[in-house]
Amino acid sequence: MNQFKDYNSKVKWSTFILISIFTCSSWICATSIWAQLPLIIYETDESWRLPSILTLLAQLAQIVPTIIYPICKFYLPRKILSNKLVIFSKLIVESAAIISLVFFWNRKYFLFGQNRSIGLYIVNILFNIFGGMSTVSFLPFISEYFDKEYITPIYIGEAFSSLVPSSLVFFQGISKNHEICHNTTKMTKNDTYYTLEPVKPESNFSVSVFFTIICIFYMISFVSFIIICMKLKPKIKESEKNTTDENQTFLNSSNENEKKFEEKFEIMYLLVIIFIISFFMYGILLGLQSYSTLAYSHLAFNLSINLGNLLLPMVIFFSIVSIESSLKTITIQFLIGLLFSIWIVYVSFYSPCPPLVKHWSGESIIVIAWILAECFFLRLRSVIATRLEKFGEKVLLILGWVTLLGQMCGGLVVYLLVEIFQIFHSRPSCTENLSYCNF
Repeated sequence: MNQFKDYNSKVKWSTFILISIFTCSSWICATSIWAQLPLIIYETDESWRLPSILTLLAQLAQIVPTIIYPICKFYLPRKILSNKLVIFSKLIVESAAIISLVFFWNRKYFLFGQNRSIGLYIVNILFNIFGGMSTVSFLPFISEYFDKEYITPIYIGEAFSSLVPSSLVFFQGISKNHEICHNTTKMTKNDTYYTLEPVKPESNFSVSVFFTIICIFYMISFVSFIIICMKLKPKIKESEKNTTDENQTFLNSSNENEKKFEEKFEIMYLLVIIFIISFFMYGILLGLQSYSTLAYSHLAFNLSINLGNLLLPMVIFFSIVSIESSLKTITIQFLIGLLFSIWIVYVSFYSPCPPLVKHWSGESIIVIAWILAECFFLRLRSVIATRLEKFGEKVLLILGWVTLLGQMCGGLVVYLLVEIFQIFHSRPSCTENLSYCNF
């Protein structure tokens, strides 16, 4: 309670809310595609392979913010590539992209021997380029103009970028506990075949309407950023100047004392944790979402995507009472999240016949694993960013870069495992009583 009172005395809640709304624009567009996968996969030829393909494209798209942007940031004059200008450009381009998604999400073209969802691919690439730009620009922007207490609303906004699409999905009513199939008759010259084929779940409104609503929320975030910029005042404090000088000495001096060694170890240790979190949560696990959950049921698939997102903002908000977490606490929470992530990978490996597939507990465990992995990892990202703020804007830029590097490496690995080596297998459509499993 004392920590909350101390935090409350250091922030203006109107600014806190504006930052949360503005940073909701970080990944809301990319997340909206994942929230609609239960409907989209029925209208694409890629089917279950679509998550791994989108993950690969997402990681390749992030070459721009991961490699090109940091190079430009370090070598171009600050006025040419200011954080404010980068964010403003991101908001304009993504606004155009989300509008185009309303009309082109299901556009297909014949390419490399089969129909492919080219429209969805292109927009997904744009969303991930500029989503990645938010990862490497939002933190330095807030650090430039605000105190470290305003780092927490960045991650609350990022959580809302998942919450808004997930809430819409529940209103859309596409959560189903079973796969719907219908009889299909296929006639040839000699025979008539009767088969069962999957049917897209019914929904209260279409995918296009869903993306239209997301577009409205995105415009609200855009307006919030404009209001913030109208009130900006450079953060100039003598203590911060001294801190910056100390950081430069720490980064460049060859005469390291014990304190500087501990600081360097802390930075490296936390960056490694961030890399592993990003490697699993935003690389490996995203590509295995369908394999780890659809083997149990469509309900598990929907809940794993959407239910965890409903809890993330609350988890991050209550992090303000433990904003000064120790390295020991961070390590314990990281290991817990990693344990759940490993379970998800293990379950995916045995798809379509994972452990406890015949029992309700298997479905419950996999949904809980997804929720807790997301909550622990996103909370840790907030706590670690707040802890690293004292080392200056350059370290926060490196933090964003490491986050994207982890995502990209994880996405490439899962693509190789799914598409090239094909070690994961999807559940056959319209089958009953687990007849495809050899128990």
